[in-house]
Amino acid sequence: MKVEVKVKFLGIGDLPRGQHQFNLRLSPDFQRAVGEIEALTGYPLTRNIDRRVSVLVNGRHYRRALGPEGKLADGDLVAVVPLLGGGTMKGRMTDTMFKPEGVYVAMLTPFDDQGRVEEKVLRDMVEWLVEKGVDGLFPVSTVGEFVHLSFEERVRVLEIVVDQAGGRVAVTGGAGDTCAENSIRLTREAQRIGCDAAVVLPPYYYPLSQELVEKHFEAVADAVPDFPIILYNIPLFTTAISYDVVKRLSRRPNVVGMKDSSGSMVDMVHFMDKVRIIGEDFNIMAGREDMFLPALVVGATGTMSATSGIVPEIMTGIYQAYQAGDLKKARELQFSILLLVRAMLALPFPLGFKVAAELRGFPMGPPKQPLSHAEQYNYQGVRARIEKILPRVLEGVGVKEAV
Repeated sequence: MKVEVKVKFLGIGDLPRGQHQFNLRLSPDFQRAVGEIEALTGYPLTRNIDRRVSVLVNGRHYRRALGPEGKLADGDLVAVVPLLGGGTMKGRMTDTMFKPEGVYVAMLTPFDDQGRVEEKVLRDMVEWLVEKGVDGLFPVSTVGEFVHLSFEERVRVLEIVVDQAGGRVAVTGGAGDTCAENSIRLTREAQRIGCDAAVVLPPYYYPLSQELVEKHFEAVADAVPDFPIILYNIPLFTTAISYDVVKRLSRRPNVVGMKDSSGSMVDMVHFMDKVRIIGEDFNIMAGREDMFLPALVVGATGTMSATSGIVPEIMTGIYQAYQAGDLKKARELQFSILLLVRAMLALPFPLGFKVAAELRGFPMGPPKQPLSHAEQYNYQGVRARIEKILPRVLEGVGVKEAV
């Protein structure tokens, strides 16, 4: 007798790109199933389990999840993750350190009428996104208005997302702040909570030299040498990171990748080339959803974007079509979101994305920044546009919802 099981490899670099998720029929006996997974996927799981990687069943370590019987059941989710950065498991530095790949959601933060984090809605969002098939979640993000959250609120958001995700997808927690001291505190909290990595941007508000930007990242990476760090290049809100700084930082064992939100293909290819020349293994994720497919073509490993949380069906569709070699379909899906993206950006950031999230069923609460009368008038007009655009975009991928 066999059971139907979903097997996901998260942050494992030994598999060919794109081959990280399988639907398999396996023996219900876990030890026998391990050998079958190895034979079916080609990944040497038997010799690596609990040495280089950990196995989670439905978000818990397999020994705790399966108990003394060690039996899998139909519908179980088996996740293979690096020991380092995989949930709360601790391990020594290895060459399988977590690296971001696939479709990650830069998450919005829902608030209640008093401006506090709305936990139930946040949990509902996590559950919905996991069901939609995204590969990872990025809470405490720019679009999630982390600058409006206290330190305690940021930590609580990370706790909620990690708990609700339950190891089913990767969680890369935002650890951006105005100085290295605060970013280090947040990064350590992300590690304690069980995030797979921390996403760190250059300090914002004060202008910085490239030397100070580099020192900031070095300080964070040195403070948590056994935890993956993802650089965050977002010139719209803070100092841009130079090509050479990215090249030098990529040499550090725990600096594993970068979310590039410059929106510039020129910058992206030069980042990639600088890292390529020195031979480092460094994953670059597209931060702008409107250039996801072009980024994949030149070598990006995925996306970390807000639109992935609005229309995950389309963003995962772009990634899957590209991995399957269907560029025509990937191109059609890429162009299908552009009108929606332009509409969402027509409001003060990130209000347009919150409007779209509400139309998909998630109350976001009142804006943190009060709107003027003129902006309120514009808000109503843009909301009406998004209400018209969003259903048409979803219908293009066979999704019919009351919006």
